[in-house]
Amino acid sequence: MSKIQIINSMNRTVTTLPVTEYPVAPGNYDTNRVYPLTQIILHTEVGFKAGTETTFDNPQSHVSAHYGVNQDGSIDHYVDETNVAYQAGNYAVNQSSIGIEHEDLDKPDNPRPDSLYTASAKLVADICTFYEIPCDRDHIKKHSEIISTSCPDTLDCDRIVLEAQKVMNPTQPLSALPANYDDIIRKSTGYDSVCAYFELPPTTAWLDIKAKLDQVNSQLETDRGQITALQEKIVSQPADLPVTEASPVPNPVPETSTPPQTAPEEPSTPIIPPVQAKPNQILSVLQAIFNFLVGVKQN
Repeated sequence: MSKIQIINSMNRTVTTLPVTEYPVAPGNYDTNRVYPLTQIILHTEVGFKAGTETTFDNPQSHVSAHYGVNQDGSIDHYVDETNVAYQAGNYAVNQSSIGIEHEDLDKPDNPRPDSLYTASAKLVADICTFYEIPCDRDHIKKHSEIISTSCPDTLDCDRIVLEAQKVMNPTQPLSALPANYDDIIRKSTGYDSVCAYFELPPTTAWLDIKAKLDQVNSQLETDRGQITALQEKIVSQPADLPVTEASPVPNPVPETSTPPQTAPEEPSTPIIPPVQAKPNQILSVLQAIFNFLVGVKQN
């Protein structure tokens, strides 16, 4: 944390979440805070909420915590965050950490309700965000990871950390997407163009469009196979058009006094013998077949 952030953190006494305030007797906390705060310590009460309140307000107990999370999801505030709560059993840890108790109805080995885990995760997330404490198990610890104790017994601290991480990094819900989200998707993927081509409403479900595309692709494959087979059949057939024999050369015209007639000009386009016209006829047949198939699909 920067110096400014540390100064700002020294002015915060309590979370922004809803809490119920309870007094803590002098002698159960002090003001010798060490910044930055680096840890959160998780505890179980081994008792009831009322007993915790009584213990923390007893000047002879010399124990306290900053918060208590109850099974109904409510949160109690005891020691201010700017003060040192006597909660970890290690004074150096107390000076730079925040302690959170969890109600267990005097059955610390029993499962806790979802409401308790949800509230604890929100509180942990709020503290981590404000003090820039990494939200992981290296910085959010069980009491038993500080000193030798059974606390917090079966409290699922891994679950609290995981849920706190989700609070801090929520995924965007669908309801938060722009109102024209569907229009954006359709235009960016050519959705409208596909619907228009097949004369389908723009609201047609994608699976229905896919079924239409699959049907067309299947028909195209069938047509392609038929055309290929027809090509092979035509190419394999022998030439059935007659070949024109060359005409015999006429006898020379005898010389006369009449000037010879000028031969007619050759046409600009050469006359292709029938035998040479066969490939062009094949292409014409294939073109006609193709046009027919395209016409069928368009109808």
